[in-house]
Amino acid sequence: MCALSTDYSLEGRSVLGKVVRVIDGDSCKVSIAVDGHAWTFPVRIFDIDSPEVRTSNEKEKALGLKAKARVEELVLGKIVALKLGKFDKFGRLLGSIETSDGVNVGDDLISRGLAVKYGGKRHAWFC
Repeated sequence: MCALSTDYSLEGRSVLGKVVRVIDGDSCKVSIAVDGHAWTFPVRIFDIDSPEVRTSNEKEKALGLKAKARVEELVLGKIVALKLGKFDKFGRLLGSIETSDGVNVGDDLISRGLAVKYGGKRHAWFC
C-alpha cells in the first residue's frame, strides 16, 4: 500500500471530502481526492482543543463524548469543505472543516462550550 509522505504539502488547498470517522471533538478521518488519487487522512481541526474521550477523568470524558457526538451529528458520513494546513508532528493534516451549509465545526464546538481556542497548551477540562 502506498502512503503519501508527510513531506508532501497540501497546505493552502481547499478541497471537498467525506468524513468517514469521528475520533473525538477535534479529530476526524476524512477521504479526499489528491491529484487524482483517493486518500484517507486523519484531520486535526485547526486552532481548537476539545476534551479527550480517552481519559481516566470522568468529567473530561463526559464532555469529550458530547463533543464527539456533536461532530458526528454535523459531519459523519457527509461531504464537507476543508481548508488544509500543514501536517502536524503526528502525521495528521491540520485544517478547518465546514458543513455543506457553511457551519464551521470548530466555531460550533466553541460556541457550545465543547472546545476552546487552542493556544499551545492543553486545557484543563475538569476544572
